[in-house]
Amino acid sequence: MTASFPVTMSNDFKLEVVTTNNRGFTPEEVAQRCVNKIIAVSENAPPAIREQAREYRDSVEKIV
Repeated sequence: MTASFPVTMSNDFKLEVVTTNNRGFTPEEVAQRCVNKIIAVSENAPPAIREQAREYRDSVEKIV
């Protein structure tokens, strides 16, 4: 028995590849990449909100 499942992807799909040279990623690099995927800070946000979001991102990075 075989089954097929249709696969669809949105047009805004992005693939990013990041490598290191002769080493693995440091814990700090992994944490930074995780936080950048979790929290986005808009450059169009009002300055006070943008700064608050960046500070929040930094605190989450320390937790991760």
